[in-house]
Amino acid sequence: MRVLHVYSGNLYGGIESLFAAIARRGGGNEHEFALCFEGRLAAELAAAGATVHLLGAVSMRKPYSAAAARRVLASVVRGQTFDRVICHAPWTQGLFGGVIRRAGRPLVFWAHDVMTGRHWTERLARPVTPDLAICNSHFTGRSLAALYPGLTPIIVYAPVEMAAAGATGRSAVRALPSARSQERAGRAYRLIAPDQFDNVAARVDVAERERTRFVGEVRRQEPAVARIAQPGRSSAAADRWRRSTR
Repeated sequence: MRVLHVYSGNLYGGIESLFAAIARRGGGNEHEFALCFEGRLAAELAAAGATVHLLGAVSMRKPYSAAAARRVLASVVRGQTFDRVICHAPWTQGLFGGVIRRAGRPLVFWAHDVMTGRHWTERLARPVTPDLAICNSHFTGRSLAALYPGLTPIIVYAPVEMAAAGATGRSAVRALPSARSQERAGRAYRLIAPDQFDNVAARVDVAERERTRFVGEVRRQEPAVARIAQPGRSSAAADRWRRSTR
């Protein structure tokens, strides 16, 4: 199967790491990539031997740049035979999905984050319904209805290149501070899973509480006004502690 992946390419994070892994370990399929920007991603893909089509830098404040990139993509898609064309993220889907539709190629939308339908990139993508949707998790998949009601996604977890870590990677992980004293922005925090909240909250004292951050919480926990006593206190103490950190 010959697949074309379309994306902006001006950053480097999860989607870009996915592209690099696909380029190095394509699994028997032929993968090509269409990017708007040159940079680290384009260089890594080329180094892995993948074909990279550069569409040209796009700024939504400059409509002519988007129109020019669409024309380049249209030329790429119509001039070659692709079994699937995948738009990664709503920005790409909204900007280029119509081009792929008009070229008569099967359009796939790959979502990498939760969608609400309110962001301007999601509103841009909503009118372009894909033939197939892929989501990077069930959590993301449950939000797909905000863009495409009735479309059931396929869940594909991002590949991880375990061999690439090697001994050096493992040594680096072992060298990290323990979970109790991980350095976060110059201060040490203790990471606690949400399901351990009730057990920990009733025991943690003020000094420890300053360094406590719960996995999944966005805000930093600030010191409570009252001190939580020693282990064995009732759940009411945990309730007071919760209220004090809001």
